[in-house]
Formats: sequence, structure tokens, C-alpha cells
Amino acid sequence: MSTAPSTVTVRTPEGRFRGAAHPTHNEFSSINFCVIPGPFHDSRPRRGSAGELIDATVAHPEHVALSITTPPGASVGDDLPVIVYIHGGSYDSGTHEEEDSKGTAMAQAGVIMVRLGYRTGLPGFAHLSDDEDHHYRGVADCQWGLEWVQRCIEYFGGDPTNVTLMGQSAGAGIALWLTRRDHYRGAFRRLIAMSPAYPRGTFAQRKGTLRRLLSTPITRRHLTELAEKNPEKLRRGYRRLRSRFFHDLALGPGPFAASELVNIPILITCTREECFHFVPFVSRLDRRGRGGIAVRVMAKTMGLEIPASSYLQSAREIYPHREMSQLIGDSGIRRWVSDTAENAPAQCWVLQYEGTEDHPMLHCDDLPLVFRPQPSRRTIHRIMVDFARDTTPPWPRYRRSEGRTVAIYDALSGSLYTQNDPLKPVRLAFTHHIPWKSAGAR
Repeated sequence: MSTAPSTVTVRTPEGRFRGAAHPTHNEFSSINFCVIPGPFHDSRPRRGSAGELIDATVAHPEHVALSITTPPGASVGDDLPVIVYIHGGSYDSGTHEEEDSKGTAMAQAGVIMVRLGYRTGLPGFAHLSDDEDHHYRGVADCQWGLEWVQRCIEYFGGDPTNVTLMGQSAGAGIALWLTRRDHYRGAFRRLIAMSPAYPRGTFAQRKGTLRRLLSTPITRRHLTELAEKNPEKLRRGYRRLRSRFFHDLALGPGPFAASELVNIPILITCTREECFHFVPFVSRLDRRGRGGIAVRVMAKTMGLEIPASSYLQSAREIYPHREMSQLIGDSGIRRWVSDTAENAPAQCWVLQYEGTEDHPMLHCDDLPLVFRPQPSRRTIHRIMVDFARDTTPPWPRYRRSEGRTVAIYDALSGSLYTQNDPLKPVRLAFTHHIPWKSAGAR
């Protein structure tokens, strides 16, 4: 005979939230923090009333919502550190209830974890002609989530003055975007950006292609009508757009420039072998010995700013037969890590995960080390938790004048050591932090 799970209720000025009580943690699932009047319209904050009872025992990953994981017994006045996590998914997929980012381990370490959802795909990241420069609805959704945390997290036992914003892949791109001077509102004190990803081209450059694929003007009114009357046509058109840009992200904010960030501490990470199996077609080219030819053909498209022969020389010093896969990861992810380390006005610590050619450390392979650490592999988890507690990482911060120190995590042995300037090939290959000429995001 099954029994109903235990529940726990937290009272806030914006409602009474009933969550699930587990022996190791409490879970409050899919709390709505914003109101979305239409798929292509700006959201606004949702404000509840103190007497309202909100059932947060059941997850609704299809909603734009947030989920909270707390230590058992956490309550107002505990002032526990808070991590707000933004999921990845190429800006077109993913939810706040991803299995690979559960907050249980964080709660067991005495940290409250909030996972934010946002609009993905065209509703979240199609930049329309009447949108302000650098404004994206998916990013704005996250902004409202952060403000909800500021208003309510203390009632769950968290300290609203000690919030760390964390994101992975597209989520790291959003987290960095929220750290821009024109976006930052003081809702977090430090940032953890794991493998941040941005597109190499603007939505404006792809707008004509999307118009042809959808056979409709790319305006707020027309896209809203299409979403309401023929959503499958909208999804099919976007899938075709994405296939046209298999070597890049089809959507995402931009252009990113680390010099535009505010001065808060940053811990930024990447893997050396980010995209070795990310694009199957590219992996096949490398395996057949044609990766070098592909690099030469695609160099300009990928934003390479040095001769392809120079890039190939440095890439082959790491892995002789992964040239194009290396370029995909370097141009889509590691260049942004290098730019942030070089040009952000803040103190910055850099961590790179490294595997081998037979056992590469791929994009997303770091997530278990952060959120589901094994007893013998808790180093990375502890570093993240300590950073959220305002403890600096156990290696020197990145300084151009002092060797550009980066921490290296050996994925096979689990050891951590430092190395000077391992991102040098990326820094030299992508010398400009803005990969396109347009100054705005339209």
C-alpha cells in the first residue's frame, strides 16, 4: 500500500508554498514567477498574495517556472548561501527540471539551489525589429526569476544578499548576459559560467532565411498568429533553420563582449574536448582524415582570424585527428571563456577539464562532477560550493601579467593542477571578441 509523500509548507508574502519533504532535502517544484501574455510578448513579474496556497509538490517542466531545493529544516533566518542555476540547451530546448542538475547534493552541502526556466527557441530568442538592442525575452524571463528570489528566498532559509548565479552552455551565456552593465540589477554577487555558448552570427543575418522557411513576415504579430494557428509549421520552420546552421547555434544573444560586464567575481569553466562528438557529421570528417580540409574550407565561417595552417598546427599538437571538432568547440565555446578571462573587469578564475582522445571530456560531462559527485570525485563540487560561500578557488586568479594561470582538472585521475596559458591557441585564433561587424543585436 503506497503512502502519500510528506509535505512541507513555507509561508511568504507571495503565498504559502507546499513542497515535498524528503529525508535529505525539501523540494518545491515549478513555481510560477512571471506572467507571459503571449509567446512573443514580454513577460511581467507574477506577484501572489500571502494567503494563497500554491502546490509545489508536482513538477511541470513545460512551464516557465523555478524549482527550489533546500536542506531539510531550512527556515527564515538561516541565511544559507543560494545558487541560482540556468539550464542549457542551445537556446532552443531544456527545462528547469533537468535530471542532470538536481539540487540534492547542493542542499546536502548546506546550499539552497534554485533552478530557473525561461522561454526557449524563437519565442525566447528571435530578436524582432521593435525589440530594444540586446533585449531577449528568454533572458528577461530569467531576470524576473532572479527578482522573485530576492523577494522570497529568505523565507526558504536563503540569504538574498548571498546569491551566486550559475549557468551551463546556453545557460552560462544567459548568466553572462545578465552580468552586462545594461542588465545587471544587483540580484547576485558572483557568477559561475560553465562552458558558455553564443552563436557566431546574429538573428538579423538569419532573419531572411527564416522568413523564407516560414513564408511569413518575421514580426511579433505574424509570429504570434502562427504560434496560435499553426504551431507545427513554426516548429518545422525552426528545425529547418537549425539544420542550415549545423555548425553553429541558430539562436542566442549577441554580440557578447566581456568588457561590458560588471565587476563581480567570476568562475568560468570549459572542457578541452567540448564538441568532439557534438556534430556527428564533423566527427565523421575527422575520423576519415578530412578534418584539416574542413578547417581550411570553413575557417572564415567559423570566425577564425589567423591562417588555417597556423590553427591546424596548434590543434594537432593536442589531438592530431580532431581538427574540425576542435574548431567547433573553440569557436563556439572556448573563445568566450578566453575573452571573459582576458577582458572582464572583475577577478576571474578559469578551470579547464581535460580528457584524452579515447576518453574525451565532452560538453556537459562536467555536470555530474558539480551536481552528482561520487564519493571519490568531490573536488569540483566542493569548489563550487565554497565559491558560493564566498571562498576563492584554490588556485591563482587569471592575470594577463602573471602567466594567465588556469586550473586543469584531469578527468581520468581526478587530480587538479595549474598550467600557464593553455587557452593561448584560442586567444590567438580569435583575436576580436565580437565576431561580426554590426554594433547592435538587430
